[in-house]
Amino acid sequence: MAMTTNLENLILARLDRIRDEVAFVRTDIGEIKLDIRELRARMGHVEHAVSTLSIRFDRLTDRVERIELRLGLVDSPSPETPSRPT
Repeated sequence: MAMTTNLENLILARLDRIRDEVAFVRTDIGEIKLDIRELRARMGHVEHAVSTLSIRFDRLTDRVERIELRLGLVDSPSPETPSRPT
């Protein structure tokens, strides 16, 4: 009977350690999920900023092209050359 009790105590001790480790893993997973959510939000902000910069760059390119055309630094655009919408 003492042997059975010792075995039960060993099993219970092992199960307690497993339970503690599972709780630790759950906490880690929760933190990782939070980090992923924050990264997704930041990526959304970065995508918006890149889009805004792209639009601004296109506008500046159009302005430079018009300035070059007015100063005679480039030939007139040919009719086949599609123009970008402004």
